[in-house]
Amino acid sequence: MDNNGADDEKNIKVWDIGGQSIASEMIDKYIAGAQAALIVYDVTNMRSFDNVQDWLQVVKRVTKNEEKPPHTALVGNKTDLEQKRVVTVEAHNTLAKKHDMMPMYVSAKTGDSVLMLFRQTVADLLKIVLSKADQEADIVVVEGEIQSDAREARRRVDHSQNSNVCNVM
Repeated sequence: MDNNGADDEKNIKVWDIGGQSIASEMIDKYIAGAQAALIVYDVTNMRSFDNVQDWLQVVKRVTKNEEKPPHTALVGNKTDLEQKRVVTVEAHNTLAKKHDMMPMYVSAKTGDSVLMLFRQTVADLLKIVLSKADQEADIVVVEGEIQSDAREARRRVDHSQNSNVCNVM
């Protein structure tokens, strides 16, 4: 990242507490003093999405006496399973906006947008506006031949209203 012409390296500590019980006493120790909280849920699991509210409450409770609340991001994971999505893009964006969270999507399995999530989070913390090149640095262009099969075309269903992922027909 470039901030006023100077490239600065920043170190970040990441605590993955997703496997922890929300009632665990250790949770408070991980969250206290955090500058950012990435609340990740599974886009194919509505219960996972519903649990976001509980995690938000924990973050707010633990950080309520801190000078500045942590920067938060709502992260929908498993975008590689778009065909199994149950949490709509609209629901994701509505929740993110309601709680002033940065809305993001990733696929931990494929690595899609994971680096961008961290890059954007650090840029937001440092109040750096990323250039378009920085924002697009991790985009992988996949090229392939589109084959047309009349039988397959009849079976296709337009799911574009349920997703922000490109649908080629």
